[in-house]
Amino acid sequence: MYYHTLSGAMLTWDEPMDAALQAFWETIVAAWRAKADYATVSRRVTSAENPLLAPTGGLITPPVWAHPVFQALMDLAYRLGIAQGALGTDGTEDLQDPFTDTWLPVSEAAIVKGVTVPGLHKAIQRGDVAARPQTPGQHRLEVSQRSLAHWTPDRMRQAARKQS
Repeated sequence: MYYHTLSGAMLTWDEPMDAALQAFWETIVAAWRAKADYATVSRRVTSAENPLLAPTGGLITPPVWAHPVFQALMDLAYRLGIAQGALGTDGTEDLQDPFTDTWLPVSEAAIVKGVTVPGLHKAIQRGDVAARPQTPGQHRLEVSQRSLAHWTPDRMRQAARKQS
């Protein structure tokens, strides 16, 4: 699963969710799509009703906070808060649908960003840019256009590579 946060970060998780978390996730996504009340959704996400919080009695511990699904759930609540005027914004938020993206072949993405293909591969390895196989089981990658837009390459590093 790929999810774009308000800050432009891309969250990913490969492991399948257990049935309870999957059902809760689908409920919160449906609430976001239906533009449900921010306060209600926020309370649900941060309560023991959330299967990620049930083991902690509703406490948001560092491991819970670091979980990508929890971060995505919080982000959906924040999106509702911004849309409903309950939360302020500094204007830098990525308000596009968090589930949509365009995927580019690595070679095309490197041209778009003005970097070398090896430089882009290094950014992918560092986790600076999100990528996935073009076809499952293949080694050729495609790059998330949204994560590419949020990545600022180190121009000195790129210049050094081009000179060598």
